[in-house]
Amino acid sequence: MRSRLPFAVGAAYGGIAVLMALGSDAPLEGIVRHPALAYAAPGSGPLVAAAGVSALVLVFAVLLVVAGFRVGVVRAGRESALLWVPAGLVGLYGATSLVVTVALLVSDDRAGFTAGHALASVSWTAVALVLLARGIRRPAPRIAGMVLVGAAVAKLVLFDMVALDGVARVAAFLGAGLVLLAAGTRYARLVAEAEEADE
Repeated sequence: MRSRLPFAVGAAYGGIAVLMALGSDAPLEGIVRHPALAYAAPGSGPLVAAAGVSALVLVFAVLLVVAGFRVGVVRAGRESALLWVPAGLVGLYGATSLVVTVALLVSDDRAGFTAGHALASVSWTAVALVLLARGIRRPAPRIAGMVLVGAAVAKLVLFDMVALDGVARVAAFLGAGLVLLAAGTRYARLVAEAEEADE
């Protein structure tokens, strides 16, 4: 509709829904420790609900940014960082919760939990690579990509090092390291090509 009022109402309802998800269906505890009390009920019902709610949270964050651009509330510059940074954090939470709960649906034990976090760390790094590639000439995706790289490295060092064990820890570090190496090489090449095109 390209109108700011429906955008504001939808964003408010979505924000309330995200808080409700954090409190009940897809709690932060579910992605921080295993076993989580929220998923202790028999059967896979709570995990299915958490995966569905996490997917909705991710979709909400993406649509919030897209709709914000369409109505002119969110812009590519730093002036609207107060709007797209929270949306990015919500999307990151939704994506991480979705990956971990789907991994727990596949294997509802410590191995599924650690595999989910290893995949989440690698996926954070891959998304950062995409943002950096799109941000050669635009500052907003470049800054978001650099922040996400920092968040992925911080997650590897502060969380994965402690919470993961054995093969999952090695896979998370190796996967993220290889993606970062490829990203650095490719990003340097793209920057050099962009500088040559500008000259």
